[in-house]
Amino acid sequence: MRAPVDTIVAPLFPTGLPWANVVGGRRASSSGQALLIEFWDFCRPNSLRTLPYLQAWHERYADAGLRIVGVHSPGFEPARDEDQVRAAVARLGIEYPG
Repeated sequence: MRAPVDTIVAPLFPTGLPWANVVGGRRASSSGQALLIEFWDFCRPNSLRTLPYLQAWHERYADAGLRIVGVHSPGFEPARDEDQVRAAVARLGIEYPG
């Protein structure tokens, strides 16, 4: 017998925010799928340390339905620049939406 699974409905992402790695206006929709939301900052070492794990999970479990969304939460002035964030996403090889 399968154990019951709790379902927590995530709130919608605010409209009008810039996105990286999202093609054709497709937002990180995940109706009925597992969703991991990561709050990160490219200027913080702890965010950079967890990145290889998140990338591995994305590669391993995306086809099984896991969706990862990175929410960039800047803590320092350089990280508040959208162009710097996009450059960091490209430099770090982040493939999931953010």
